[in-house]
Amino acid sequence: MRNRVLIVLLFLMIQCMSSVRAFAAKKTSVSELSTLLQSLHEQKKSDEQVAEQLKNVEIGEQVTMAALNQMAGNIPGPLTVEQLTILKNVSAFLPLPTASAAAPPAPDAAAQKDLAAKIATYVTGVFAHLPDLTVQKTTLRFSDNPSSYMQDFRVAQGNGTLTGGPLRNVVGNHIRYLGRTSMVAESAGGVERIVSGQNKKVNDPQGPIAWGEFGPILGVLLQDATSSGSLTWARWDEIGGKRVAVFSFSVDRKSSHYAVNYCCFPSYDMSGGHIGPSQTIVDWKPFKAIEPYHGEFFVDPSSGIVLRMITQIEPKTTDFVHQEDTRVDYAPAVLGGKAYMLPISATILTNVVITGEGGGQSYTEVRSILESSYSNYQPLGSK
Repeated sequence: MRNRVLIVLLFLMIQCMSSVRAFAAKKTSVSELSTLLQSLHEQKKSDEQVAEQLKNVEIGEQVTMAALNQMAGNIPGPLTVEQLTILKNVSAFLPLPTASAAAPPAPDAAAQKDLAAKIATYVTGVFAHLPDLTVQKTTLRFSDNPSSYMQDFRVAQGNGTLTGGPLRNVVGNHIRYLGRTSMVAESAGGVERIVSGQNKKVNDPQGPIAWGEFGPILGVLLQDATSSGSLTWARWDEIGGKRVAVFSFSVDRKSSHYAVNYCCFPSYDMSGGHIGPSQTIVDWKPFKAIEPYHGEFFVDPSSGIVLRMITQIEPKTTDFVHQEDTRVDYAPAVLGGKAYMLPISATILTNVVITGEGGGQSYTEVRSILESSYSNYQPLGSK
């Protein structure tokens, strides 16, 4: 009889554990996130307690600013704001919550071809000829590995050598806010650059270098998608409550012109041995590669104007960069009495390997979020 009781208890424990795993694996909807915040608010949980709860939320839908504004009354403080901002950025590439109204049917083949032609006309005939500009660019950076860890690893004794134990492995830590930078950027000939005399170290180590939100990237994507024959109708979607058409594309490595450039990663040289302490000589080098990728254009169906673009690279497992997901949103800005569609925000999610397996160091990945906003566009040379 006792054995039967033990078997029953074991069975119930297994069932309970399975239920817990199933619950933990369930991704949270925006509605459930709102309900959670309201419940925690009613329980009078502190800002720190709410933020800790949100660290364990795995979001399954896109969290928009409009949705966050509706939750504002249940947000107790800055720690909660930080975690909600992280969730918003992580979810930027996920679908919106299911709309109540059914989307119209997909346009027929002729209409799809016509819309694709409108996109090409806009990108090559309008966007590629933007005037030279300046813009105030503000970037927030989040990561699950504080830059101080990487800096400690990098500087060692200040002479390019590493001694002692391996880099402290902080995998599993939650993403947190690291800091904010603000700079004036120029777009000259469609290429973004930092204004001379400003701090060039916009991102922490292992961040992307000189990304091209302004002009070239859209043209490069369209050229690759068109030449590979992969630009195809995907679906209807929404931006700000307005219906938009979405075209997807996928570009292999052979057809790609998508360059990634990250700084900086260690190249190891072991020295020492029987005489003197063992040392690891480290030479820091950028990682550069042309990567295959896939993505989407979100366009105004009446004009072909690109309102949003998304790209996600498909790196090799041996690459230092394991993920680069990019989303850029565009909005109208008036310059010299003429309206242009210009970047208003950009989100980049990255996952990079900062040590690798060489030199006796541990294998450590770092997830990061870069959230940039753009304001005060001015013609280049104006005061």
